[in-house]
Amino acid sequence: MFSERPLLEMSRPEAFAVAAVLVAAMGYSIISLGWLPHMAILTAIVVLLAYGLLRKVRYAGMQQRMAGAVAQGMGALYLFFFIGLLVSALMMSGAIPTLMYYGFGWISPAYFYLSAFILCSLIGIAIGSSLTTCATIGVAFIGMGEAFGANLAMTAGAVVSGAFFGDKMSPLSDTTSIAASVVGIDLFEHIRNMAYTTIPAWVITAGLLLWLLPAVGAGDLGGTAVFREQLAATGLVHAYSLLPFALLVLLAVRSHNATGGKLTAQLIYGDNNAVMDIPLEKDETYSVDTGYYTVHIEVKDGRARFIESPCPDHICEGFGWLSAEDQTATCLPARAVLTIVGGREAYMDETMKTNK
Repeated sequence: MFSERPLLEMSRPEAFAVAAVLVAAMGYSIISLGWLPHMAILTAIVVLLAYGLLRKVRYAGMQQRMAGAVAQGMGALYLFFFIGLLVSALMMSGAIPTLMYYGFGWISPAYFYLSAFILCSLIGIAIGSSLTTCATIGVAFIGMGEAFGANLAMTAGAVVSGAFFGDKMSPLSDTTSIAASVVGIDLFEHIRNMAYTTIPAWVITAGLLLWLLPAVGAGDLGGTAVFREQLAATGLVHAYSLLPFALLVLLAVRSHNATGGKLTAQLIYGDNNAVMDIPLEKDETYSVDTGYYTVHIEVKDGRARFIESPCPDHICEGFGWLSAEDQTATCLPARAVLTIVGGREAYMDETMKTNK
């Protein structure tokens, strides 16, 4: 992560000023001048290159860093590509139409808003796309809302809320997967951390839809039946079409729970990304010279943390104890990253050392 020293040492005021000018210029060019976003981004890159050359930074170094950043982002590009293929495959195989077919069978005028919210949440989690959810089942709910005499604004709110909840919490979501990959944490750890705030918000929203909004009139459910008949007429509705979702859940659980070794604290430090494995079984304090500072790591009761940091800001100490797999603490001034690793990763590291 910190393989090289910064090409240009900038003070905080200077860095803030440069960032503020770039953001303001990009916003003005896009909003006021009507530039396409990629034109504004390309111009910003040229300006940054010119600023670096003005500050005596070698162009070859800046080019190397840009190439490295692009390589680091390739994982996110692959996610966009393959998740799009997966959603298309689920549509054409009948998995999503079948899920919609059975979901429409649960709709009741007495709980119409709540039904729309829950069903859009489930569809959003299943396909990982809020826009696709709104464009498919969301449009159908608006049509049924008109037939039931429901408030269309409330119906749209229930649809959008459920769709974006599903997008946020789905392992198939491109934005969720990319957010986890860019910062280098486990996807399911990312989803679990979001659940602490997202699940309570979902429950509160469902309660408000159930208790505060009036039930729509007991309209004709023929509209729902028509939608189900249209889905059935495609020939894609089959109970076995739901098997991909069951397989996805099974593989996700197995991937998340797979373990092949004990948890270990792993310290990556210095310009050469040196790796040090620190066992968590024995309580001890380790001191490691990273080439910038000497960091101190305390291991106690199967946990690890930075202590007595010599760096000026002591932010690394604020991460506290690390005990779960993929938990990470970073000391930027010392160029050190402490991570709890385990499962197959720890097992493979141990196996490679044994073979050597």
